[in-house]
Amino acid sequence: MRMIHALSVQLRQVFSWKLLSCILVFAGVQGLAISGLIYVTPDPSALYYYVLSTTSGTTYLTFYVLPTIPFSMSLAQEWDAHATPYWVIRSGGGVYTFSKLMGGAMAGFFTVGGGSLLFLVVAGVIAGNFGPTQGIDTIYQSLLEQGQIVWGLLLFLLHNALSGATIGMLGMFFTILFHNQFVGVAAPISFYLLLTRLLTGFPIAENSIYWPSSWFSTVHTGSDAYQVFGEKVLATLILCGVMCLVGIPVMKRRLRHA
Repeated sequence: MRMIHALSVQLRQVFSWKLLSCILVFAGVQGLAISGLIYVTPDPSALYYYVLSTTSGTTYLTFYVLPTIPFSMSLAQEWDAHATPYWVIRSGGGVYTFSKLMGGAMAGFFTVGGGSLLFLVVAGVIAGNFGPTQGIDTIYQSLLEQGQIVWGLLLFLLHNALSGATIGMLGMFFTILFHNQFVGVAAPISFYLLLTRLLTGFPIAENSIYWPSSWFSTVHTGSDAYQVFGEKVLATLILCGVMCLVGIPVMKRRLRHA
């Protein structure tokens, strides 16, 4: 019961003007990324525009920064405002920390998912086509070619939303480790760049689920769309599980020495 109450409290904090603003910024930045291609590309589709926008330079902002903004600062802000002991007494240190990490994941999920949905709708209206198109390389295109338009777009949207969930929780995780609200925003992209640098030279295919970009922003390859989506769900659960297993004892230790 305490867990449900704690999660509901964090969820209410997630749904704020910050989240709405980040959703609008996500869609707006993605739109600017492909603005030069509108009415120029022959036979475009919503998926075509979306894939181009998510593989442009705006990816670093929309996938590695925006998902952390709505919620990752809340833990440090509550600590500085001396509100943390109140919540810990009511729910317990472990439940409070877990709910904070899940709040970060939910904020990231809704930021990327909501922004992607808004962009896809607008892009589809502009292109006049929500179906398959030529010139893009994503496994979810196969579902559209089979006539499963809604299902293909939904799985693609959820795939990227799970990336947002991982980044959102990662921002909160680093806030727990370093107890600074701005670290939660800056650390995920720094961590990703450091991780890819350290793994350079390892025998890992960059288009596989084992490469860091597949955990955070890109769509890896697979035999079919359902396999790719299932692997994405599993990778997200593993990464978020590890962050919870590490973050909870760290936070408990900090509470004991507060």
